[in-house]
Order: sequence, then C-alpha cells, then structure tokens
Amino acid sequence: MDEITQDMNTLQWANSMIYRVSETFLMNHKKITLSPETKIASELLLLYGKQTNLLKSFLLLMENKHTEEAVIIFRSILNNAMLIQYISAENITTEDVELRFKKYKVQPVKSNIKKLEKYKDIKRNGVFDRADFNDSMSYETLDERIEFYKEALIASGHVTKKGKADTTVLTVRTLAEWDDLLYIMYAQYYELASRFEHSDPTSLEIYKEPVNGNVPTTKSYIMNLNRTDNQLYDEIMNVTISIYGITFLKLFDYIENNIPELIQEQNTQELFDIAKEFDVFVHFND
Repeated sequence: MDEITQDMNTLQWANSMIYRVSETFLMNHKKITLSPETKIASELLLLYGKQTNLLKSFLLLMENKHTEEAVIIFRSILNNAMLIQYISAENITTEDVELRFKKYKVQPVKSNIKKLEKYKDIKRNGVFDRADFNDSMSYETLDERIEFYKEALIASGHVTKKGKADTTVLTVRTLAEWDDLLYIMYAQYYELASRFEHSDPTSLEIYKEPVNGNVPTTKSYIMNLNRTDNQLYDEIMNVTISIYGITFLKLFDYIENNIPELIQEQNTQELFDIAKEFDVFVHFND
C-alpha cells in the first residue's frame, strides 16, 4: 500500500479503482448477452455493480467527514458482499450454487408474502381505521394473493419437508455464516452500523461539542454537525474498501474458474493488475 499512497490518498485511490473496475470487470455501458451458463455470473456482476455505487456514495460522505452517516452505507455494502459470497462460495458444488441462486432469486416472492401478512396484521389490529387510512384490500383479497405466491413457491420447488411452501427468507446472520472473514466483520461492525442506522441515542453524541472541559455534555453542549470520530473514520474507511477488494478478488476467481470467456473478452492484464492492487491493500490493512 505504501506505493499506492505515495502520490494519492486512500480516497483518491479507491475512486480510481472504482473507475477501473467499472470499465473492465463490470463492463459498464457494454452489451451483456445472457445464457444458461452466464446467468449466475451476470447476476453476481449486477450485485457487485450495486456495491460499486454504494462505495461511491460511501466515499463521498467520507470525503465530507460524515463518518457516522457513511457507516450506514457500510452496512449495505457488507450485506451485499455477504450475499455475493453466499451465492458464489468456494468449496460447494455446481448444484449447490444453482440451489443458492434459486433461493436468492425467489426472495422477492417470499418478501411479498411477508408484506401481505403484515398488512393483514395491521388491518386486524384496526390501525387503518384509527389512522383514517383508505384500506382498499379485503381479507379475501389478501388471502388470495398470499395463496397465489405460496403456490408459486411450491410450483418452483421451494417447499418444506411437509410439502408446504417454504416462506423462509435469507437473513443477514445466515449469509454471514458462509464466510469466516465476513462473519468476523459482521460480528464486529454490524451492531455498530445498526446503531447509526436506527439513530440510537449513543450515535448522536458525536454532534455534541463540549462547551469546556468542566461542563459535561449532559448539562450543556454546542451543536456541531461537522464533528466526526477520527478513529472510526480510519477504521471504517479501510474495512469498507477491503470488503470491496475482497469481493472483487473472490468474484474474479469465481468467474475465471467457471466462465473464463467473460474474462477473456476483457483487458485481462488490467484485471490482474486490479486484483494485485486490491490484494496489496487488503493484506496491508488486515
């Protein structure tokens, strides 16, 4: 990493890597033709494209010293990385990859069931009436829609041992457990990020600038929206970029081993150079 930072800081380097990844690995603005062999790889690249845009937003907040707000985006980046790893994990068979991909693709159907069931609970508890909200769906309509989605799950083979529709959704904890390094990051940082996401009272302390050393901020403080935790800044910056780099390395390896023609169509030397730089950064910051 010393060579990387001689001429540019971490922010500049990360933004330059995003550009290089987008133009080569993600094939931004280029035609991608889908086939049975490339459907999973294509979806993984789309997921990594989302992670790329998330990292852009993260870096913009970090550039403006909004570390505490950037942590919220860090959580989304970690979620994305765990999902990519879940689908393309090493040491699993091709059949397992296909099965995980199917579980991933059916999540919207399961989410619709959960949403409709929640709607029923709200309706049953009289919330719509108390809020004078126009409740347009009857119980009959709700049940019909829920049954429609459950039948779709059964038809596509997503069933429990008892033959009923499997409506279990993928959880963050489930995803985290498939990769030791990401699981460690989940254990260390996810709860912290959730505090900032949900505006836990402790996450607001950073905005309280002490009036002086003798007056605690519980008594008096100066509102300062420009304050940030410098230690958290350095830590979360390196961890987040490392996650992006690790995801690239694992995806690159997955595609190279399973759909090498996708790699061969790109600037192969540039891809290997990107991989090398990410590898140096990750090992420098582990």
